[in-house]
Amino acid sequence: MGRITYKETTQTKWNNPSGFAADLKPPDKPVFLHLAGPCPRCKDPMDYDYPLVTIQGVADIGAEGTEKVMETLEGLGHRPRSGDTDVDVICACIQVHTKDKEGCGAYCVFHATWGAANG
Repeated sequence: MGRITYKETTQTKWNNPSGFAADLKPPDKPVFLHLAGPCPRCKDPMDYDYPLVTIQGVADIGAEGTEKVMETLEGLGHRPRSGDTDVDVICACIQVHTKDKEGCGAYCVFHATWGAANG
């Protein structure tokens, strides 16, 4: 394949790319859904952490704040041990395909499952 330049694009065949995996992070007290795998367009490795719980607001609470929220939710009986969701993924590989751009611009949908939903 020739040099790939940055271009925001998608193709239906890129959805649920092979080689992608979803895991809870950290496994003992999950705060994030960790996705990793090759970009379906440029084939370079990608790595993402998606929060299991989001709070809408003006200020970012950061990783430590997110951990505290998860601990509070766990105390209320909520613990995301298994599940599934569709995640919009855009290539954010470390390769420089075009100056001042991150990744190659390809995007797809990945259906992530984790925990008991896997088996």
